[in-house]
Amino acid sequence: MRDYAEHVCLRDLALSTQQGYYRQIRLVEERHGKDPKLLGQKRIQSYIVHLREERGWSASSVRQAVACLRGFYGDMLGKDWDLWRHARSRERRKLPMVLEIEQVAKVLGSVALLRHRVPLRLIYCCGLRLDECVRLTIDDIEPGAVIVRDGKGGKERRVPLPEPVYRQLQRYWKQHRNPKWLFPTPGRGRRENARERMGRSTEPMGKGALQKAFHDAVAASGIRKKATIHTLRHSYATHLLILGVNIRQLQLYLGHEDIETTAIYLHLIPFGEEKSMKHIEAIARMTR
Repeated sequence: MRDYAEHVCLRDLALSTQQGYYRQIRLVEERHGKDPKLLGQKRIQSYIVHLREERGWSASSVRQAVACLRGFYGDMLGKDWDLWRHARSRERRKLPMVLEIEQVAKVLGSVALLRHRVPLRLIYCCGLRLDECVRLTIDDIEPGAVIVRDGKGGKERRVPLPEPVYRQLQRYWKQHRNPKWLFPTPGRGRRENARERMGRSTEPMGKGALQKAFHDAVAASGIRKKATIHTLRHSYATHLLILGVNIRQLQLYLGHEDIETTAIYLHLIPFGEEKSMKHIEAIARMTR
C-alpha cells in the first residue's frame, strides 16, 4: 500500500483523487479479505460488477474505480489483463436540477449562521464548487474577482465577484481576521468564542459542516426539491444563460474543459421557446 501511495503521488493527481484511489484499494482488500496484489483478473472483474449491480454505484464512480484498479494492477503490477479493454461504464446524463432565483434567495435566507451563509452565497454568486470555496485564502480575493488557484484538474481561473459580495466578504473577514483562510473552521465543541477560535485556526472550514447547513436551510425554507450545494452552481450557470451571458464566457467562469459540459444548461432555459413554438405550429399547418 505504501508503494501504491507513492505510485499515485508520482502521477501528480489532485490530493482528493489520490485519496480516492488509495481508499478504493482498501475497499478491494475489505471485500475479499486478503492482500489485493494476490487477487486475479476474475476476482477484480466480479468486484467491478459488484460495485455496479449490488452497490448501485454511478457510472462516474465505477469509471473512477476502474481507473484506480488499472493503475494498481496494470501500471504498478504489470497485469496486462483483457479486463481493461472490456470494462465500460456509460454515463446516463441527466439534466441538472436547478433552483429559481427566488428559491435561492429563500434558501440562503434560511441559513442559520453567518459563517455558513456567507460561503454559500459566494458559491451561488460565483458558481464555485464546494471544495474551491472552502479552500479560498485571503490572497484569492480582490475587488471584482475571485482567483480559483487549484480548481478541478489543477486549473486556475478568474471568476467575476459582484461588489456587494466583495463588501460582505470584507466585513466577514474582519470578524475573525484569520491570517490565511477566508473561511476558517471554528473547530469542534461549543459555539462560544467561535470568532476567536476561527482567528487562530490553521484549517479551512470542513465541507461536511457546510453541506449540513445547506441541507437544514433547504428543509427550513419549505422548498420541496432535493437540492445540494452543487445545485447552487447549476443554478448560477442557468440563470446567467437566461440573462444573456455568452456560453463561451460561462465556460471560462465555470472552469469546464469542454464546452459540451456547459451546453447542458441550454436545455434548462426557456429562452426563445415561445418563438420556436410558433414556427413549429406554422410547419404543422403547412402539412395539412
